[in-house]
Amino acid sequence: MYCLEFFSFYNQNDKTIRLTSEDWIKVFYANILYKNTDYKSLQKKIEQENPDIVVLVEFSDEHEDEMKEFFKENYPYMNRNSWSMMLAWDVVFSKIPLENITETHLVEVWTRNYSYMKILCDECGDWIDLYVIHTAAPVSFKNFEMRNTQIGKLLSDLLKNHTDWTPTMIIWDFNLSPRSYYYKQFTKHFKILNALSFQSPNYTRSLLQQKIFRSHIDQLFISPEIKISPVVVENLTWSDHRSFLFKFWLEN
Repeated sequence: MYCLEFFSFYNQNDKTIRLTSEDWIKVFYANILYKNTDYKSLQKKIEQENPDIVVLVEFSDEHEDEMKEFFKENYPYMNRNSWSMMLAWDVVFSKIPLENITETHLVEVWTRNYSYMKILCDECGDWIDLYVIHTAAPVSFKNFEMRNTQIGKLLSDLLKNHTDWTPTMIIWDFNLSPRSYYYKQFTKHFKILNALSFQSPNYTRSLLQQKIFRSHIDQLFISPEIKISPVVVENLTWSDHRSFLFKFWLEN
């Protein structure tokens, strides 16, 4: 039964698009591991891919000190979640205008750990709501409860903010697999597509010490108006997570 449930999540009706236009927006996402000091490899990866938007989880003050000139020169827009308890942030660098609405929008910030912003898809003539989320890792019962509280608060915010539907993308170190009860509760109440369900199984995190222990805990949710390329999931030698690389477009 578990095998049937495992494979039923993947290879669903493919809603990805094989791209022909150079105008699609390219996104690179990675949990870069807060203690990673291989700044040159990270910068080289971003330079090679040349994305329009860079989304980094566990971005520390040390990363900022080492890479600020590179980002300042290449990515004029930035949004950073400043509420992490572990001194490592969620950060978005962009060549496309961003409107940060996290600080004015949320209350009870200790129960939440995410950034909420709008990105201007100028060519397609609209704004897209972008959430970048890193819920607590359930390494203890306290963190387990914290993660579940964060997911509940996020769901409440999403349902409240989207009474008039807005095109939405959620890039998420969920710390939760698609087989989890809490994952199913989230997707049951907030109808949104997981772009990774269109593809073959992809494990997005492994233990650095024991690579055989793997899980799919990083997610990419999109609303139906957003068209997306196949997501390239790649290994990073300097992190315990794999990265996402994809392109998207907003269908008018």
